Amino acid sequence: MLLVLATEWFLARRRRGVGRRQWRTAAATRIAIAGLLLAAVFAPVIKRPASRLATVFLSDASDSMGTAGTNAAFDWVREALTHRAPDDVAGVVVFGAEARLEQLVQTSSSLGTKHVVVDASATNLEAAMRLGAALVPDDARKRVVLVSDGRSNTGDPELEAGELGELGVPVDVHVIEPRVGADAAVQRIEVPRVVRSGDSVAITASVLSTTGGPATVVLERDGDEVGRRAVELTAGTNEVVFQDVIGADAGGTARYTAFVDAPGDVQGQNDTAYAGVPIEGPASVLVVEGTPDEGATLAGALRASGLAVQTVVATALPDVRELAAYSSIVLVDVDARDLSGEQLQSLETAVRDLGRGLVTVGGERSYGLGGYRGTPLEDLLPVISEITDPMRRTKVAEVLSFDVSGSMANCHCDEGENRNARIAGGVMKTDISKAAAARTVEALSSEDELGILAWNAGAKWIVDLQQLPSAEVVDSGLRTLKPAGNTDLTDSLTDAADALRASDASLKHIILFSDGFTAVEVIEKVADQAGQLYEQDGITVSVVATGEGAAPSLEDIAIQGHGRFYPGRDLQRVPQVIAEEAVIASRNFINEGTFLPEITSRTPITERLDSSPELLGYVATTAKGTATTALRIGPDRDPLLVSWQAGLGRVSSWTSDASAGWSQRWANWDGYVGFWSNVVTDTFQAGSSTGAVQATLDGGRLQISVEGAASLPDGATATARVAGPDGQRIEVQLERVDGTTFTGELPVSRDGAYAVGAVVEAGGETVLSSSAIANRSYPVEYQPGPADEELLRRISTRSGGRGAVEPAAVFDRAGLRAGTRRFDLRGPLLLLAALLFPIAVALSRLSLRGASVQGAATGLRAAAKSAARKVPSILPADPDNAPTPARSPDRPRRGPVSPAPPPAGTVGDLLAKKRAREQGPDEAAADE
Repeated sequence: MLLVLATEWFLARRRRGVGRRQWRTAAATRIAIAGLLLAAVFAPVIKRPASRLATVFLSDASDSMGTAGTNAAFDWVREALTHRAPDDVAGVVVFGAEARLEQLVQTSSSLGTKHVVVDASATNLEAAMRLGAALVPDDARKRVVLVSDGRSNTGDPELEAGELGELGVPVDVHVIEPRVGADAAVQRIEVPRVVRSGDSVAITASVLSTTGGPATVVLERDGDEVGRRAVELTAGTNEVVFQDVIGADAGGTARYTAFVDAPGDVQGQNDTAYAGVPIEGPASVLVVEGTPDEGATLAGALRASGLAVQTVVATALPDVRELAAYSSIVLVDVDARDLSGEQLQSLETAVRDLGRGLVTVGGERSYGLGGYRGTPLEDLLPVISEITDPMRRTKVAEVLSFDVSGSMANCHCDEGENRNARIAGGVMKTDISKAAAARTVEALSSEDELGILAWNAGAKWIVDLQQLPSAEVVDSGLRTLKPAGNTDLTDSLTDAADALRASDASLKHIILFSDGFTAVEVIEKVADQAGQLYEQDGITVSVVATGEGAAPSLEDIAIQGHGRFYPGRDLQRVPQVIAEEAVIASRNFINEGTFLPEITSRTPITERLDSSPELLGYVATTAKGTATTALRIGPDRDPLLVSWQAGLGRVSSWTSDASAGWSQRWANWDGYVGFWSNVVTDTFQAGSSTGAVQATLDGGRLQISVEGAASLPDGATATARVAGPDGQRIEVQLERVDGTTFTGELPVSRDGAYAVGAVVEAGGETVLSSSAIANRSYPVEYQPGPADEELLRRISTRSGGRGAVEPAAVFDRAGLRAGTRRFDLRGPLLLLAALLFPIAVALSRLSLRGASVQGAATGLRAAAKSAARKVPSILPADPDNAPTPARSPDRPRRGPVSPAPPPAGTVGDLLAKKRAREQGPDEAAADE
């Protein structure tokens, strides 16, 4: 607006037809407008004290309150609202593990039924207070009222209370006693720090009850019942003692479970608790097999060396609580795709945080062939599942042959041969094809060739076979993929093979992706075709099935095509599987022949290894930079045995197999037992001291203690690594309390197993290393107990509140800091400037002499005529509206002479000025 004002002033800067006094008034008006605009730029605000009161109620709806307690809290808020003054405002927040707004801050004394639903499995007072303080308006006296049992188990409410106090938002409280009814809970199981085979030990189940009455308490060890007690509970803590005898052949960890069954119990979430205790005895090893009996020879060798060995298949890999019972875990030709995300997390926790050893043994389903690339398992290993030497990479020509028939639309289909039943919904399988192609482009090198063939009733090249196309070319082709038509599997290989024959690549490969909805005889025909392609042209064929509805006989195509078959039951993993298959086909991962291992580093494993039989094959990998390579193999000196430290655990990788194929000569070698015993025991925890670490959960804190059997060296330091049930890892520095003990603690909130591994070091050496598992069997929210009145009192005190209040006192203004009401003057200033602007224009352009309506009208007409003369007309001449020519001075006048002053800038104006000069200054002043 300042620019408009300046422009207008420039156009009207010459005084024409207005008096000097009027011109000065117009200039003063313009200056006033400019001042108003400048004042608005700085946004002036007037602050005035506000007397009204704004109160936000925080109503606890967590499970510790019980249904009756939650309703009592809401009823108390309703009663308090009835004491609201007419100008006061109030809002309501409902909270549990989270806080949500139930009612806006408003002038209302009514509160209906509770509508907001929150996660009731925890109590987060901090979140509730933060939201409540954010809702309180600034133009009022502020207050937050917390209605709760005060049993906070998430967040830091006292810290938040201090911050609210600094902001001038006091917190008053009202205590609600939990009303959950009769409840008996297993609070914890007390076990010894360590037990030995053959020991008779006392196990105590601590049962917390809200009322007295009969109950049954049962204790189990590893699923077998140890004892059953019929007890008479009293209100409070009850201790039920069981006696257990540890078997002579027991080893690893004894896992105890306690149950309580009480009539009328209303809270079933807290009826069970868990605990584990390490058993001293022979070291125990878990052998995990990729296929049944794959590790039988190796397991027998370890037993022959005196180790206790358990064997499971990969899909049955136990959780971290059971893995903690073993000194080392051995994976024998395990495909990483057979392990779930939870199993991989448990394995990582056992190794990194509990210090358990890990040995991986190769085979045709391991390392690069087993999907290790880019997984958490590969992160643990001292090798990467890739051949990084570019000189060893073979140029490959790959064709992605995608089924785009109607059955590849978004459906989940029944499994089995030739099933036609489909269920609408699910994943669009052509979208999976698109994602797979994009990942394959990223996985291949720039020298490789790639083509994409789509087929249904016929075949069509989406992307012609060419040197690795750009992502844009691939995307453009993939956008044309639409599921439609019938499935003619016979076209899936023919066009692809024709294109591959013309390529000069050393490796030629087809990846077929289909759900197999076609006749079995057609699949058999294509399988024969795949076999001929391999025999005549060296073209290999791998098959990735959709899993849902895919005919099992699709595997025959991969078998005869000398490729690999992937069931693809998890459709979300199919893109990664196809990309990995493309990499496998472009690398010579499997090396077969006759190879003699080469010792490249003296380690405890190789120092007594003077000779060994030959190996008949291995999987090529690349050793990581900080790993120690003890043995190499093959003409390219690939790693054979590599070790390193992963967190607290030691990990070794053997890239040949265990015995059945490539290591069959080793299985009959006299040194086989000793060699594998050394490999596995080398991964055992260094400086181990069973039971030296104790971890217990008390409320919301994990307490850790490390105790040595003898005095620990001066200057020793202790560190604990804690892995929570969510996979998060935290390192805790422990403090020394005496010559043998270090302690520390950590706030925790989730239920589940907490793996704690601790290391004591002195002078760069590990003098003690041990681990423990602490179990929170259920969220602390469900543990019976009274209201925490002391915490609520501290919260109120730190915030400047009054402590416990009654409903009638909630809207009392006494002692509250006055609010501030802010008046923004920007709008009024801009409005006043806008109103003054046309006045300033009028004062500049219109003569107000005579102060009559007729004179003003004449002045307006004169101003209009003057403007018309200055602006050339762009309209055609109109004789009816043509301007009247100026009257000659000597021309006789017609009609009476108007008393109004002549228009400015006309001949009449000049005559008027002449008359003024002739009248003299006194008469002219009188006219003015």
